[in-house]
Amino acid sequence: MDSNLSKPAYSIAELPDLLGIGHTSAYALVRSGQIPSVRVGRRHVIPAASIRAFLSRASGQNG
Repeated sequence: MDSNLSKPAYSIAELPDLLGIGHTSAYALVRSGQIPSVRVGRRHVIPAASIRAFLSRASGQNG
């Protein structure tokens, strides 16, 4: 999955494809703070580091 994170930041709309989840789940993860985002104007931008950290935590819980 890390190889897919070639950009420094992503939009919430890109999360479902990166994580293999639905749009509702992606927005819920950002809204709850499980995947931290940065607000730029009206947009939420998710740093690639936030996605990597989320994946590390998720794989640690499951494995």
